[in-house]
Amino acid sequence: MHPSRLTARRGRILLFAAVGVAAAGLSLAVQGWVLRDGLAALEGQARERLTLAAASVEAAIGRFRYLPQVIGQTPQIRALYGTPPGPAAIDTANRHLQAINEAAGAAALYVLDRGGTAIAASNWDTPGSFIGHRYAYRPYYQESMATGEGSFYGIGTTTGQPGYFLSSRIDAPGPSGQPEPAGIAVVKVDLTGLEREWAGADATLGIADADGILFLAARPGWRYRPLFALDDRAQASILAERRYAGLPSVTRPIFHSRTGAAGRAETDDQGRSVQLLDPGTGGDLLLFTLPLPDHGWSLIAMADPAPARTNALVAAAAAGLAVIVVVLAAVLWRARRRARIAERRSKDELEHRVAERTEALTAANRQLEDEIEERRRAEAELHRTRDDLVQAAKLAALGQAFAGLAHEINQPLAALKTYLASTRLLSGRGETGKVAANIDVMAQAVDRVAGLTGQLKRLARRDGHDAAPVDLAAVLDGVLRLLAYRLADLGIAIERSGDGPAVVMGEAGRLDQVVMNLVSNAIDAVRDRGKRRIRATVETSGGTARLTVEDSGAGIDPAVRDRLFEPFVTTKEAGDGLGLGLATVYRIVRDHGGGISHRPSDLGGTAFLVTLPLAEPAKAVAE
Repeated sequence: MHPSRLTARRGRILLFAAVGVAAAGLSLAVQGWVLRDGLAALEGQARERLTLAAASVEAAIGRFRYLPQVIGQTPQIRALYGTPPGPAAIDTANRHLQAINEAAGAAALYVLDRGGTAIAASNWDTPGSFIGHRYAYRPYYQESMATGEGSFYGIGTTTGQPGYFLSSRIDAPGPSGQPEPAGIAVVKVDLTGLEREWAGADATLGIADADGILFLAARPGWRYRPLFALDDRAQASILAERRYAGLPSVTRPIFHSRTGAAGRAETDDQGRSVQLLDPGTGGDLLLFTLPLPDHGWSLIAMADPAPARTNALVAAAAAGLAVIVVVLAAVLWRARRRARIAERRSKDELEHRVAERTEALTAANRQLEDEIEERRRAEAELHRTRDDLVQAAKLAALGQAFAGLAHEINQPLAALKTYLASTRLLSGRGETGKVAANIDVMAQAVDRVAGLTGQLKRLARRDGHDAAPVDLAAVLDGVLRLLAYRLADLGIAIERSGDGPAVVMGEAGRLDQVVMNLVSNAIDAVRDRGKRRIRATVETSGGTARLTVEDSGAGIDPAVRDRLFEPFVTTKEAGDGLGLGLATVYRIVRDHGGGISHRPSDLGGTAFLVTLPLAEPAKAVAE
């Protein structure tokens, strides 16, 4: 290589290397800026959602917070303590709690005795009444007896409904005359309305208890599941409190927790990085929390950092691309300048070479024309071969129908033979009236044979181009007559239904082929099945004739479902079909301005639906 060219090449390599380094550095810097801004925006949005959600939680609880203390001071409730209450006092307390609850709108109000057994409740007259049930194992009872107030969220062991239990201790004079703990007043608050509110606004909010179990969640599949795996102590505590009624979901965590060298979950300025355990929902998420210290809970919000990362990557790519574009523009300008110089030098040489190439192109063009002509001949041969295969498939279907045809023709022929013998006797006796009646019967038998052979001739002939009014219902009936013996021989139940004639414009022979293919395919689909049923229906609606052929077969293999109407695609065993039947049906239906589709049938197999436009009334009447 010439030294000057070698130097220029080295210079270009160094230039491109410098451009690559500059573009990569700028891309990384832009990516970091955009990612930080995007994650900061996610954090701001999550914190705002958490603040609003915390306000709604406090509002939902605050209206009931002082209700246990208030009802514990009412005379109707205090009358239950001090001396054993009578039935009248208990009835008065029940109705009093019921009236207060109807006004307050809580889930339930009830009071416990010193041992934790419910002695009066607002739901005293319902099957799930709390009265008589002992709740001393509940934390709210234990806290109230120890400190005067308590709270607890869990699933009710009596009703099976979740709720937040707020309780207040009721003191009464003891034997010494001094106040002593006598019982507990409890209000149960239904917080599930918050879930509906969050589901409509943001599907990432929830509330977790002190052990990290989501007892309220906008996503129903997360309810009563821990954010992370529980230790043995937490599981034992939940079981002892009957907090969630022994639900197995409390042992199925929602997230993987990424941990660093110190064993703590990774945390950055934007939130805690977690990964979903549920199948098909992989990917990292950011978990934001807001403590609710008054209740020992934590509000959580989830944010997907993928859009922020995508934006950062796009911005980085755009920055790097901008650097490359600027450098390439400069290189292009220089290259164009040098190209103009080289163009003037090569113009003469180009004219000479064009003359040489023109001759070569002329020869290549002649060769290409020969190849195009050869391809046309091959395509014409392919079309002829395809038509022959279609005709062969049609004749194969006719062959299957010949057994039934022989059976159908033998009956009228036997009748003709009998009536001919009878007619000879009657003619010899001179009974002309009975002779004429026999002749009418024989004419009907001949008409029946002619109809069957005419149907076969229409099916056997190649496609024509004469469109005329054709009754689709009559076509179906004719095909079913041809196949009647085969259907009976295979033990196939055929159900024919419809609402009368359905006259369309088309070629009778080609429409016969459509119906024959669909019914034959249905027969093939059910002949090896335990339940062998076929349903054929012709209906009209809104200017359209609709033919439906359904079977109780095994259905269509999903591997060929989308290619079912392509040539040489078949679900049959090798040797049982060429895969041209449905392709031919599709082509004939499209030629007639109609459409064909398939769907699962309520018989258990497949339903094929053919729609064709009805013939205009004037044409149908004229015919």
